Amino acid sequence: EIGDIQIVQLMSKMTNIMSEGEVFQLMKCGDTSLTEAEYLSIVEKKTAVLISAACGSGAVLGGAAQTQTEALEQYGYKIGMAFQITDDTLDYMAKEEDFGKSIGKDLEEGKMTLPLIYTLAKCTQPERDKIKTTIEHKTFSPDAIKDIFALIQKSGGIDYSLKRAEQFIREAQAGLEVFADCSEKDPLRTVAEYIISRKI
Repeated sequence: EIGDIQIVQLMSKMTNIMSEGEVFQLMKCGDTSLTEAEYLSIVEKKTAVLISAACGSGAVLGGAAQTQTEALEQYGYKIGMAFQITDDTLDYMAKEEDFGKSIGKDLEEGKMTLPLIYTLAKCTQPERDKIKTTIEHKTFSPDAIKDIFALIQKSGGIDYSLKRAEQFIREAQAGLEVFADCSEKDPLRTVAEYIISRKI
């Protein structure tokens, strides 16, 4: 309806990549050998490209120059990466009274997210075997989930993941320097800061 071929191209590219990401994630479900690079590829294809296309479309519709459009696409990409990493990490930051209730959904669904991937790379072999057995056999009792959460805390998986998200946020904010200082930049900065500060 908009009649802008550039918007159509952005949306077409986005839907193709998101479809690839969905298939790849389904293929890797429950795969305890998933690497950080593969995880980031899933995040890119399932979340970052969506927000990137949204930001890029806004630039196109606003008549922005090509460099500005590309900058906003990159901004969207970076905050998309940060948002999903943060969202995945929050699943492991619940209080003890919540164990086995509202948390651990990613684990139960076999989703390998960054805190867990980092923990598997850093923990001892017996700890690694315990996590893998729980995930591969889907024995997600409240105690098993609690033990995995404790190992993630012990390994520094949460801190590492949040620092990776923060790195993407800083890159997103730096990319806005292509624009002159104006009131319109403030909401973009606020959104970026909110992503790494939210608790729910």
